[in-house]
This record gives sequence, C-alpha cells and structure tokens, in this order.
Amino acid sequence: MKEWLVDIVKETNHKRWDQAINTMYTNIHNHIFVNLLPALDRLGIAASALRGHARWHEGTDKFDAPPALFSNILSGIDALRLIAKKALLTVMTEHRQSRAFSKWLRVMIDVGVAGPGTKGAAETEEREVPNLDFPLILAYIKDILSGSSLAAYVNQLEGLQGEVSSSRELFAKPELNAVGYDKTAAALESLAGGSLGTQEPALNMPCTAVYLSAHVRQMDEQVTKWQGRVLTEPESVPLQGASHNTRLLDTVMRTDANSPSLAYTIETLEVEGESPQQVMVRTISSGHTDPSEKKAKTLSPAFIHFSAMEVLDAKFYANDILALVRDDENTYYIIQANQQRQLRIAIPSSDGFIPEYLITGGRRGKMVCLLFGNGGLDWKALDLDTKASVGKAEEDVVDDFDMSGMD
Repeated sequence: MKEWLVDIVKETNHKRWDQAINTMYTNIHNHIFVNLLPALDRLGIAASALRGHARWHEGTDKFDAPPALFSNILSGIDALRLIAKKALLTVMTEHRQSRAFSKWLRVMIDVGVAGPGTKGAAETEEREVPNLDFPLILAYIKDILSGSSLAAYVNQLEGLQGEVSSSRELFAKPELNAVGYDKTAAALESLAGGSLGTQEPALNMPCTAVYLSAHVRQMDEQVTKWQGRVLTEPESVPLQGASHNTRLLDTVMRTDANSPSLAYTIETLEVEGESPQQVMVRTISSGHTDPSEKKAKTLSPAFIHFSAMEVLDAKFYANDILALVRDDENTYYIIQANQQRQLRIAIPSSDGFIPEYLITGGRRGKMVCLLFGNGGLDWKALDLDTKASVGKAEEDVVDDFDMSGMD
C-alpha cells in the first residue's frame, strides 16, 4: 500500500485528486444551496397562489384549472425539497470525511517518501498523527471509499432514460408512481439516519424532478386550453409604407379611459436607412366600437430632424421622444425632442463608455434612462426628472447639458 502511495499516487497526483474531490463536493453543495432550494421556494409561492385562484374561481370561466393540478405540483416541490436537504447533509458529511481521509493520505505519502523507520518518517508521524481525525477516516473508508451514497440521490434511474410518446405513458412508469411528498417523507423516515445504498425513486432527485416537470406540463396544457377559450386572437396592425431598411425603434399604444368605445392609437418610432438624421413618428388610429371591425387609419407621419446627427436609438418619453445620437466627431448625446424644441444632453466619453442603445422606465416622479454599451455589459443611468426640471427653466430651442452626473 505504501509502495503504491509513494510510486503511483505521489504528492502531485494527490493534489490533483484532492482538488477534484473538493471541487466536486463544493459544486454539488452550491448547486443545491444556491440554485435549487431558492428556486423551489419561488416555485412553491407561485403554485400556492395559483391554487388559491383555482379554488376561488372553481366552476367558473375566470380561471378554469382544477386545484388538484397545483396540489400535485406542490407535492413534487415539497418532495424535491426534502431530497435536496437530505442530499445537502450527505454532501457536507462526506466532504468532511473526505478531507480527513485526504489529510491522512498525505501523511502516509510523506512517511513513505521519507522511508519507514527513518528519523524523518518518525518526525512526520509525531507531528501529524495527533491532528488526524480517525473516526472520520474510518467512516470514509467504510462507507464512501468504495462508493458514495450521494450517487443514489443524484444519478438518474434507468427506468426513466429514453423518450415517451405521451404523458399517459410517462405517468404509467412505476418510478413516478412511487414519487410524492408523503412517499418521500416515509422513505426518509425509514432511512432513520442511515445511508442510502440503492436507488429509491422516492429519494431520487432526477426522478422527482421528472415527476414535478410532468405535472407542471399538465397544468400548462390545461391553462393554455382555458386561455384559448377566453382570449381573442390579437389584432395585427400593418405598418404601411415601411421597407426592409426601416428600423422600428419603439412602439406605444394609447387608449382613452373616458371613451366607451375600444378606440386606441398606436404610435411608432422609425428610422429609414437612407435618412439616419431624422425620426419618423407614425400614428395609427382606430375608432371602431365593435371588435369584429378591424379598420385602422394611418395618419400622416411626423418627422423630427437632428441636423448633422446620426440616430442610433430612440424611445418614447411622456409626450416627447428620447433619441441617442452621434455627431461627426463621434460625440454622443441624448436629445429630448418634439417638433417644437430639443434638449440636448452630452454624454461624457472620458471613461471610454460608448453607448449603443437606451431604455426608459421608472415610476411617476422617478423616471430614468438607462444607456447600455459593450453588448449590454456596461451601463449608465440618467435621472430624467432631474433633467426635466432643469430643462423647464431654459427658453432656447436647443439646450446643452452635461451628463457627468450620471451613475
């Protein structure tokens, strides 16, 4: 054994093996604790809320989905959570034992390299052996060295490999019939703190995940059928006059809350490839009162010109538009504009930030404009309400403001 440790394993191979084992346990721990358990909590909240709606509206067309569908989903969520927590405890226990075994293995390698019976070997044993945790080492050799019990929790069952032609065929599999919260809780109770030697469907994470996803798909199919009955086909509005060179930058739909009809107005921001210095505002109005009447009237478009500027992006903002433009000297600006006036905001380029597109949003009294660059990895924020209060104090047609206060 010691000859094998000295000649084959050596210090280099031990470090490689030790790093691989530590990485494996750390990754499994992080995936369960950081990703899986929080996702199950969020999914459980959503399923509980939907089951409440299903019970409240049961027997009506307001939400036609049996509450049992969501109960099955919650059963799968709770079962998977129990298994994940048990697997997490197993990971922590095995990782602690593997570290103790690795420490002992390193001592044996050092003793073998120094030579049994030598002074160096004796000094190594005297220095390191008192720090070894032999109960953990013996537990690792007995239970884990020949095969980790974690495999029974995370390895996929053979009966669930391959494809099925229907959900009925899937639920006919005996593995899924053995899954559920009550069955998982009973299986964990029968385990009574021992290790799981064989794969049990009720304690297998991939099997329980298939059970959960199958019930989610059943619910999705039922909700889709209900939506198909109660929702009308969306109305399409053609953009007359648009060509393949037209860039559609933004679209808004405005309705009159005081109007008893279903009238609406759609406004679009477009830039033609041949005219990058101007933005076209197209307005499509519909005044019909009957949903079966799908007649929309396209009004004459309005144009907003930006002299010696190239429009990169534009968005609606209140009754104006916000345009991201670039001049001939590669200086970037945000221009708040309408057909009467323009407010120009300079974007500092000292930090190398190159804007590519913008997004507006927020709430009343706190509207912001986000500028993105480098494929969305870099961004800056502009408080639009602060700039609007500054702009109202100016009387010129075109005003310049510095954007150095951007976050």
